[in-house]
Amino acid sequence: MERNKFHLERDGFAHPSGETPRQEIIGFDLDYSEPIVSGPQPTIDYVSASVEYVSVLAGTSKTYAFDSAPTAHVIRYWHGLCAGSTPWSEIFNPLSIGVFEGIADGAQNSLASAIERNYDVFQPYFIGVYDTIAHGFSFEANYTFIAGPFSFSYYMNPAYELHIRPEDGLVSVVNVHQGVVPSQADLQDALENTVPAELAQTINKQLMFSLENPVIPTDCDPAVSVSQQQEFCFAKAVVGGPLGPGYLVDMFEIGFKQAGFDDATAAWAAMEMAQGLQAKNFACIAAPDGASSCALHPVIERINVLPDELEFVFVSEEDPSEMVFFYQNLPTVVGALLPETTVPQFCFQPFARPDGEVTTITHGYKYKDL
Repeated sequence: MERNKFHLERDGFAHPSGETPRQEIIGFDLDYSEPIVSGPQPTIDYVSASVEYVSVLAGTSKTYAFDSAPTAHVIRYWHGLCAGSTPWSEIFNPLSIGVFEGIADGAQNSLASAIERNYDVFQPYFIGVYDTIAHGFSFEANYTFIAGPFSFSYYMNPAYELHIRPEDGLVSVVNVHQGVVPSQADLQDALENTVPAELAQTINKQLMFSLENPVIPTDCDPAVSVSQQQEFCFAKAVVGGPLGPGYLVDMFEIGFKQAGFDDATAAWAAMEMAQGLQAKNFACIAAPDGASSCALHPVIERINVLPDELEFVFVSEEDPSEMVFFYQNLPTVVGALLPETTVPQFCFQPFARPDGEVTTITHGYKYKDL
């Protein structure tokens, strides 16, 4: 397996390559090629399991015993040069609340007078599970609907794939399994359509940075095509016109000056940051009051579903150096312009993780009157 820059030995993993220092292989102590079956629902595929993993960085090796499976599932991850990540707990905890409220809202028009969540369990799943090339997360849950003296319990086991939207480099969430037992149309519709749409919207909203400026109007039209929105905002924010570059370049320059750089260096650095942007980095965002403004967001190049976190790679090893410069200096500029706003460091961050168990988040009983 030399072409893959790592090899699997009988008693352990070795990742000897020094040419790919931003790579990691993770061995999962579970044979993901076989369906995971547990509990009273043998027809449900995407169920949580206790899975140990071992992380091996480039140039290192580890030895461990295969305890749970005759073979191990091995995935190679490219972390790129600049990336952002979020622990699964920070995704699954609010998602559990959102799913509960969404199911409760969907039950408002039914005969139910109350709803109970008996439990839910969230867990990521990885490329290669059940011979697929997708990755994402799934959850199991049991809900009870109460209608007078009657109650109806439903088991569900939906799974969702995470993809990159080609038109703007943001996140798309696709439902691939509902697993509602017994079958219930409203629940299946919510899990298939409402949950993935709201989750994608929540993730993408967190990636947006508004460019609303009281001096230079940024009104845009969210009704036009995505490409037209992008070109309009890019032209106004970066390209500019006869009087100079766009207002975002001016903001970069002011930020560098406030951070202590001299005028010449600040002007050069602002233009260098602008070179790291493209039209795809922009979107037109409509506000609830009907107004709209341009927004800046990263373009995701790779999604890494890791055992302990979700990672978005913004810059790969093949990208121009200006893209690295933009993400490297964004915290400095934003920190100088907006001291109350914290932007994390994205570039060349350590990604080593301790060996452990794949994240599993469980929530218990919850009740709501309808």
